Amino acid sequence: MNDDLVLLLDEEEDIILEDDQGDDLILEDADPYRQEYDEYTGPTVFTPGRQAQIVLTARKVVLTDIRINPIPQNYGLVSYDGSIITIS
Repeated sequence: MNDDLVLLLDEEEDIILEDDQGDDLILEDADPYRQEYDEYTGPTVFTPGRQAQIVLTARKVVLTDIRINPIPQNYGLVSYDGSIITIS
């Protein structure tokens, strides 16, 4: 028996490990680039304010739309320098 093995990728993107006897070992869903993430379950509606708001979505899947409400009229002057909105 020879110890040569061949790795193949089939139509369903399963990885197949084939030995020199033609025997297959199928590793289903073995996509090395596929990663599983938790679902984002935090708030999805935000209103701009004087303090920074951080939405903790890193390494999470967002399954619903996130809504940003309009800036309230009583917040004063709004300026934008091309990258940052400043409310004063």
